[in-house]
Amino acid sequence: MKKAQKQIVSLIIILILFLSIIIFFAYRIYYSSKNTLADQFNYQQLLLAKEVASDIQDYFSELIDKLELFSNYQVVKDMKKETMGRIQVLYSQEKEYVRFLGVVDREGKTRYFSSKIGYGEPERDYSKINYFIKSRITGHSLIIMDYFNRKGPAIVMIFPLVLKSNKDESSKDSSSYSESRFLGAVLLEVEIEKIIKRYILPVKSGKNGFAWLIDKNGILLSHIKHPEMVNKNIFTSEKKCFSCHSSFSTEKEMVQGKLGTGRYSVRGSHANFIAYAPVQIGDDLWSVGVVAPVSEVEELLKINLVNTLILVFLIIISSSSGAFLLVRINTRRVILEEKERSSREILRVKTELQAIFDGITDGITLIDKNLVIMNTNRAFAKMFSKTPEEIIGGVCFRELKKGKSKCPSCPVEIAQRTGAPSFSEEIMERDDGSKFYADVTAFPLRNENGEIVQIVEYVKDTTEQHRTRTRLERSEQLALIGIFASALAHEVKNPLNSINLQLTLLERRISKINADIKDEAVILIDIVRKEISRLNKLTEDFLDLSKVSKKNFIENDINRVLKETLKLIEIEAKDKGVIINENYTELPSIPMDSGRVKQIFLNIITNSLEAMPRGGSLEVSTLLDNEGVIVKIRDTGIGIKDGENIFDMFYSTKEKGTGLGLSIAQKIIEDHSGKISFESLPGKGTTFTIIIPVKT
Repeated sequence: MKKAQKQIVSLIIILILFLSIIIFFAYRIYYSSKNTLADQFNYQQLLLAKEVASDIQDYFSELIDKLELFSNYQVVKDMKKETMGRIQVLYSQEKEYVRFLGVVDREGKTRYFSSKIGYGEPERDYSKINYFIKSRITGHSLIIMDYFNRKGPAIVMIFPLVLKSNKDESSKDSSSYSESRFLGAVLLEVEIEKIIKRYILPVKSGKNGFAWLIDKNGILLSHIKHPEMVNKNIFTSEKKCFSCHSSFSTEKEMVQGKLGTGRYSVRGSHANFIAYAPVQIGDDLWSVGVVAPVSEVEELLKINLVNTLILVFLIIISSSSGAFLLVRINTRRVILEEKERSSREILRVKTELQAIFDGITDGITLIDKNLVIMNTNRAFAKMFSKTPEEIIGGVCFRELKKGKSKCPSCPVEIAQRTGAPSFSEEIMERDDGSKFYADVTAFPLRNENGEIVQIVEYVKDTTEQHRTRTRLERSEQLALIGIFASALAHEVKNPLNSINLQLTLLERRISKINADIKDEAVILIDIVRKEISRLNKLTEDFLDLSKVSKKNFIENDINRVLKETLKLIEIEAKDKGVIINENYTELPSIPMDSGRVKQIFLNIITNSLEAMPRGGSLEVSTLLDNEGVIVKIRDTGIGIKDGENIFDMFYSTKEKGTGLGLSIAQKIIEDHSGKISFESLPGKGTTFTIIIPVKT
């Protein structure tokens, strides 16, 4: 009996000891779990804070990249062309958070803008606003936190439009920047409230946790528990902050841009876990804080304590299977996380490479073995006035040269056949029929087995170089022909004058003969006179060609010269039903040979009238830009079907034309250090553009 009792007592003691050990370890597990869970909870909050901060920073980084591309594009292109359309496109992409996007000229005047409904009247004059003045002086882009903007708190981003230096056309040369290169600026306002609604307010940590936002100066940007403190400095604005917070050590680390976790208490309230991460926006700094009550973690621990005691008794049975299952689940989780991380990294790298691909100014396209275009950058598509999407999937010879069959000596096929790079000079054609010159280089692209799978085609637009070479060759020809023309014209003019004199004497003599014979002779003499007149006109043109280089430049107003020229053809235009529209800009006087310049205008305008036999409109306009004085003469006539040789000597589209008018015009303009060009669409009209530098 005693032995049994002893056994029972021993068993009870063992049981009590066992239970004590279980309880002891359970409580140790509880307190250990409490700290571990708190650390894990804070770590999860830190991941959440970093993710939110990263999302905000990525948004602004992408926005800054777009603005830099936009501002660089506007410097390359004329500020007055396509600007409004590009503003509307960029604004439509960013309008969820952007309330204003505009272009301001160098004087601070708003030229173009897009804004959200209800935005009201935008600022029309930025010339006295500090950030505009600073950007104009330094040539640097600025990001300003404007919490007290009259239209609501905003982030103002200003990107200057700076004229490229001659040393480096591919980038802004800040070391040689001067205010004279400042053309204007792109301005954008991001609504802070929209950023907060999108990235901060939706964040939840646990049941009652939330996110808040502060900037580097201690200004509270968002806090759902203290809305009255928003846009105020927590360190200086309100004394009641110090009555609740015994220390601002966490907030001080946040405004210094540090990353971390912590725990803080508010007087009269519960303790909180906090995790914080910085957001870098240009030179400014925000910090995202994610907060959750400590009590939520403790409630979970109390529930887990009971479960822990139960699990202790079951752990022996379930440990093996549980461990196996846990390892398997954890392995799958790690694999899934790695896959997700790899996918994000691949997407990021792809996005970066695509941005670099599209940022290259020359055309690049990928072509497969069947000559199908697989990919292309924006510069290539722009050469053909299309988007990449419109070109991808097309056959290269149809898209590039509008051909129906493969091109002879195709560089792509040569590269496929030889496995080596191939080069050729090509004439490309757009959908509207316009053409341009290009250097084309094809490079084979191989797979891991060394097989050629695609061809990379590099296309460089050489139209301007071709035009320059053509102008140089034409100038040399004109110089030689001018010498010959001068001598020939003098030699021909004297005999023509003599023939004309003899015809006059002949007319006097036949006036006394039979009337029938007299009439026939007069008709024949008239025909001879007309042909002599035509030859005289030709010799005069030859003499003009040889005299072009004799410069007689006097300061004059080109608008006045245009008006005088239009007076000469006013009656002819009215008879043909042509309406003349004049649009002049106030211009400085420039050194020029007024007579020769008027000759150019008269030649072009006369050609325009002849191209509109059934009436139309003739628009004459002037403007001033960095290149100098620009004159545009646009008609709505029949256009020029093939104008590549229009400036060549003796090339004429008219039956009785000499083909010297535009050759002489080009030589006169070149003597003024200027340029003459034209654009024409058959059936729609022609525009001639003349540029003369202010200082010739």
